Amino acid sequence: MQDRFTGLDVHKQFVVGTTLDGDGNTLREFRFDTTPQALREFAQQLGPRDAVCLESTTNAVPIYRLLAQFAGRVVISNPLKTKAIAEGKIKTDKVDSRVLADLLRSKYLPDVWVPNEATLRLRSVSSYRLALVRQRTQVKNRIHALLHRNLVPLPEISDLFGKKGRQFLQTVALPVDDSLQLEQELGLLGLLDAQIEQADQRLAKAAVDDPRTELLLTIPGVSQQVAVGVLAAVGTIERFRSPKKLVSYLGLDPLGKRTGGHVFGPNRISKQGRSHARWLLTEAATAAVRVPGPIQSFYVRLRKKKGHSKAIVAAARKLACLVWKVLKFGEPYAWAPPVQTHEKIRRMHILAGQPKEKSGRKKGEPSQGGRAAYRARRKADFDLAKLAQAQYEELVRQRALNEAGGAS
Repeated sequence: MQDRFTGLDVHKQFVVGTTLDGDGNTLREFRFDTTPQALREFAQQLGPRDAVCLESTTNAVPIYRLLAQFAGRVVISNPLKTKAIAEGKIKTDKVDSRVLADLLRSKYLPDVWVPNEATLRLRSVSSYRLALVRQRTQVKNRIHALLHRNLVPLPEISDLFGKKGRQFLQTVALPVDDSLQLEQELGLLGLLDAQIEQADQRLAKAAVDDPRTELLLTIPGVSQQVAVGVLAAVGTIERFRSPKKLVSYLGLDPLGKRTGGHVFGPNRISKQGRSHARWLLTEAATAAVRVPGPIQSFYVRLRKKKGHSKAIVAAARKLACLVWKVLKFGEPYAWAPPVQTHEKIRRMHILAGQPKEKSGRKKGEPSQGGRAAYRARRKADFDLAKLAQAQYEELVRQRALNEAGGAS
């Protein structure tokens, strides 16, 4: 039973704390440096009677793990919800630490889930990869701007930064300064590509033995990067009682005030929670709507009413619901294309360092179908996706008829 409640306002250089008793009386106010030695000295003063809370910050988890070795209870609070509960006109470090301690004492502190070591590792590598991808995008944008200001016509190729595109960039005639910049940008682009590939390998090695990764790869549009990023954000699906809870956690829930059955106010999403996973699901939705299937049908139907941007976000929300169902019930997506799913899983295994599959055919034996058989399997994938889309559209049509019948 804890009867001492401590709130910590943690900064990069120092920590300000306040300890209250069970009646809300101040026992002590203190301050110490945010160093490993000072943190450990403070932690060693704690015991089973102590409950400690701190807001979620960059270094909150390692501090939590250190304090949890000594204190009876340690809580990391949600800073957004804490501000909503304890908004005050006077804001100082002492006030903030006292508010945290008082909320903890009153059992009114909105805490956050603390991820385990494996999830923290996935989050770290996934965030690092995202930073590299954004840097690579900046380099590509600078190259495009460089070519544009020199009136260089682009060749008719699908990817300016693919093999043929880079061969073209090596032959572009530019002024001396711009030519030097292009050479340096291409060198930086090659370095970033190598670093991103290494990050992909680390993610694959961390996730290849997790059966949840293969379950997520059965969903159209979900790549290894999306699957691992979502798992890093979600942690354990048991935290979310329903798909709506997961959608809200990812910030994909519609934001608008409701009264009397009507919605008014800003017609957008909340954008709170895990922004990285939200971005990944939006990228996955962009890929999923390009191929036949229920997601494409849903997107096309909504695009006619809401436009492209809102339809893509809604498709990402649908994918989040699929993620919840797949992880919750431990079953693959019902309309998963077999060949494409197998290729995604094999690609992950190869990135993780596993050997490529052998055909099993001895030298001199005839091929078992070859390219023609592969094309037939891919066509079967496409036909299955079209069937899933047709069944989804029929389901939507029947639901609309039932709602119209009930309204009349």
